[in-house]
Amino acid sequence: MTWGKTDIVLMPEGTLTEGEPSAQPGRQVQDRTGYLIKDAALETVSATGDQFVILKDRKFPLKNLSARTVDEGVMVNLKRGKFISRDTFSASSGESPLQPIDPALSQNTVSLERSYASSTERPSALIGRSAMATTKTIVLVQFSFEVLESRRFASIILPSPGDVARSFSGLWFERALARNIGISFLRILAGFFIAFLIVFPLSILMGTFSKIRFMFAPLMVFGGYMPIPAIVPLSLMFCGTGEFQKVMFLALGFSIYLLPLFVRAIDDVDNVYLQTAYTLGAGRWQVMTRVLLGIAWPNIYDAMRMGFGVGWGYIILAEIVEQNSGGIGAAIDISRRRGLTPDVYLILGAIVVIAFITDKIWGKLGDILFPYRSLKR
Repeated sequence: MTWGKTDIVLMPEGTLTEGEPSAQPGRQVQDRTGYLIKDAALETVSATGDQFVILKDRKFPLKNLSARTVDEGVMVNLKRGKFISRDTFSASSGESPLQPIDPALSQNTVSLERSYASSTERPSALIGRSAMATTKTIVLVQFSFEVLESRRFASIILPSPGDVARSFSGLWFERALARNIGISFLRILAGFFIAFLIVFPLSILMGTFSKIRFMFAPLMVFGGYMPIPAIVPLSLMFCGTGEFQKVMFLALGFSIYLLPLFVRAIDDVDNVYLQTAYTLGAGRWQVMTRVLLGIAWPNIYDAMRMGFGVGWGYIILAEIVEQNSGGIGAAIDISRRRGLTPDVYLILGAIVVIAFITDKIWGKLGDILFPYRSLKR
């Protein structure tokens, strides 16, 4: 999110780290382009966070640009924009709009220079990026930088689409995004399969026999109010921190989600079908397998389709416990701790794409299994 505010920053002349090193007027640069100001020092105001480049006892405010100290001087991180002018100012003639940091310090610097004018060696305090001006008359280069757009939120919170796109290569090749997605997908499949083996027969029995339903109804109600993140420490205590813990946590989460939906799908079967089957001489087992389950299958399938999508949310909780085991949850947590915000947005986008494709596959398979549902009257 940006707006069209334009800032102009005055800086000493330096060199660019990308492309042609010379920063001529009209030269355009992209975000994170380095601008090296040699023999300069950097001052940061702790109270406000404002940064200043110090060169020859003059102070240059960087406004909304960030910088860091390097061996050669100060490295300024430019934002997308262009250089608009380049002028020369004389500090001694009063043309420069920038004032000395401390007049007394400036006088002391000049007197020191005069003292060592006849010597072949200069004191080390006058050499390096923190050195001050050596004469009263200095030549400053006015360097203007135009910010074409300013961020409403910092890039560490909400990176631009360009930042996210540029981080795709490193996330895909260096951090193996495809492999992590495959690991998470297999875990979801395993947890979903185990949950189905438990929930499906239990829901059929609860929908058919009232005694079994009354026995497990409190457990189903309790599971409906159970926050899924609270199960993570329980799964760690009983299953450890390995692959078994992740699969069982997913299975438990799927079971809590699917059981009420399966039971509701069976309850939605009209009682007239059951009465007709009993009238025709069908036994309880036949009514349960041929009538009750046969009619409830489409709704059960829809519940499975929705439950599998929920698993992409559960997998994040399962994988942030141990990052060494891989998976998209571990990748998100590592990116968060390292400050790689664009990677987090990329992984979330990948989850959305995969969930969308998986849902479409579920829908196509449902049309094949239950073609009569798409028929119109």
